[in-house]
Amino acid sequence: MKRLILLLVMFLISCGVLEEEPTKEDVEVFIGNLTFHEESTYAKINSYTMTFGEGDDLRVEAYLIEDFYDENDHYLETHLTHSTTEDGDDVEVVNEPHAILLDDETDIHQSIDLSESEQEQVLQHIEQIFDSKH
Repeated sequence: MKRLILLLVMFLISCGVLEEEPTKEDVEVFIGNLTFHEESTYAKINSYTMTFGEGDDLRVEAYLIEDFYDENDHYLETHLTHSTTEDGDDVEVVNEPHAILLDDETDIHQSIDLSESEQEQVLQHIEQIFDSKH
């Protein structure tokens, strides 16, 4: 009987009826140096990354908000990226900054240590931005 239940659950997960729980989740806020249209720039980034499975079955799904700025701190554009191991990157370009919890005092390559409530705030913000795309 247990085997039948296990097979049923595995079938429902594979059909997408039951969502698989991530084995790891990361919410990050940081600033990074990047090359953007062959210019030296930096981006203020909010990200939510989920890892599923392990070993050969490892899958990753990520949501990124990247606000690009030039070397003179002028805003350029924002990339909203949904990325999966199976489908690659789906990028939407918008002309309004969306990254939160990063101020002008944050150094490049500095990752912000987020409290639990700040992680929840960033996660809700990312969900709101990507839900509004659909």
